[in-house]
Amino acid sequence: MQDLAFKDSLTGLNNRHFLKERLGVELSNAQRLHYPLSLAIMDVDHFKRINDSYGHPAGDTVLRKLGLLLKTNVRKGTVVARWGGEEFLAVFPNMELTVVAMIMDRFREKVENTIRVEDRIVTISAGLAQLRWDNGSSLEEIQARLIEEADQNLYTAKRNGRNQVHWQPVTSESAALNIPPVPAAQPSPSLSLPF
Repeated sequence: MQDLAFKDSLTGLNNRHFLKERLGVELSNAQRLHYPLSLAIMDVDHFKRINDSYGHPAGDTVLRKLGLLLKTNVRKGTVVARWGGEEFLAVFPNMELTVVAMIMDRFREKVENTIRVEDRIVTISAGLAQLRWDNGSSLEEIQARLIEEADQNLYTAKRNGRNQVHWQPVTSESAALNIPPVPAAQPSPSLSLPF
């Protein structure tokens, strides 16, 4: 029963309900252990056109293939879920935004080179955000802002032509709101890419 409550039946990924609960846990861990956390929201480009041109079974196949690629091509410890419709979300604990940007751009290329509907190339756009702490806000408010920032960056990627990853670098001003750097005694995030 718990699997049914937290799994998306089409892709086999975790669903939005699971992701919201898990993201709260990951935020608490990041706060307690003083490490960064980044988020990616992905969306299939022109998904409605795929459904309209090739039918809903073709659209479902695209979502299943994208879910499989996500499960098999992100680093262990990354939390992935179907956020809803043709949107997917990935949480990258203990990973800086610049590293996530490289990973997601490689993932975007992999989707473009892998998923087809007949002769049509399927692409994705992605928006990224990195956790920024604000001492006056609750974890729920910080979580909502993190998702909102990634979502806004996704829409910017869409407006700028799709098939791209968009993110705003963490500036020195916004870094002041971030948690302190990881102490030298703890391992820093690995720069090795999963594919």
